[in-house]
Amino acid sequence: MEETRLSTRKITTQAAGETIGARVQAERRARELTLETLAARAGVTRGFLSKIERGQSQPAMGTVFRLAEALGIAPAALFGTTAPTPVPEGPVFAPLFPADPSSRLLAMTMRPAATFRRAAKGSRHPGEEMLYVLSGTVEVAFDDRTVTLKANEALRFRGDLRHRTRSVGPEQAVTLVVVALDQG
Repeated sequence: MEETRLSTRKITTQAAGETIGARVQAERRARELTLETLAARAGVTRGFLSKIERGQSQPAMGTVFRLAEALGIAPAALFGTTAPTPVPEGPVFAPLFPADPSSRLLAMTMRPAATFRRAAKGSRHPGEEMLYVLSGTVEVAFDDRTVTLKANEALRFRGDLRHRTRSVGPEQAVTLVVVALDQG
C-alpha cells in the first residue's frame, strides 16, 4: 500500500463552498445535466444547487454525498485539496489528502458554524464517521440526543444517523473528521 502524507499547504482565500460548488458545476456540465435534473436526483432544490455552484452556500456532508452519488462519482472528487476560509452560514471542510476515488476513507478538518442552520435537518451519508475535537468545544446533535465534546475527545457513529455539528463556547472549534465509506 502506498503511503500518503498529510497535506501541509497554507490556507488559501478560496472558500470551501466555491471549491465544492465549482467541482459540482463542472461534473454536472460534463454530464450535460441541467440544474433541475441534478437537483432532483440529489434530493435538493434547484435554487439550493445553484447557490452551491455559485459558492453562496456550503453544503452539508450528507448533501455532498448525495450530489456525488447523483453524478456517479466518488464523494472525494468533490473536495479540493486546498484548505478553505470560513463561510458564514455553514461548516468549512478542508481535505487532508488529495482526492482519491479509489479510497474508502475521507479525512478532513472541519470548522463548524456557531449555530445550526435553521433549515438544515442534519447530515446523513453512507459509512461510519469519526469526529475528533482538535480545539474548542462542539455539540453533535442527533435526532434523539446531543453530545458535547471538548478538545481531545472523540465520537464514532454510523453515518446514516442524522447529525449536525456546531461550535460552542468562545473559541472556534476545529475537528478532525474521518468517514469510512461502505465497501461497494
